[in-house]
Amino acid sequence: MKVKDLKKLLKNFDNNDEVIMSRDEEGNGYSPLDDVVAMVYVGNTRCSGEVYIKEITGNLEVAGYSEDDLYHGKDGQNAIVLYPKCWRKNCFMI
Repeated sequence: MKVKDLKKLLKNFDNNDEVIMSRDEEGNGYSPLDDVVAMVYVGNTRCSGEVYIKEITGNLEVAGYSEDDLYHGKDGQNAIVLYPKCWRKNCFMI
């Protein structure tokens, strides 16, 4: 799905609705959306792959990432990655 397709799907929803992510296609768990990050996606199969850092932002630099961590391959495609709440923190803390 492209960003333009997602925008079309979301246009009929209230701007104040919470965005909840399913853990998998079978609905085996749910989590609120926490962050959206620009990355490079490299598919390994038709249904899965890996993501790599597209650009060093201030937050990534503070976290210790550098230009050496960027993806330099030719087979990646620009993508956005949606991260659930708690992906960077302990999910069991209230």
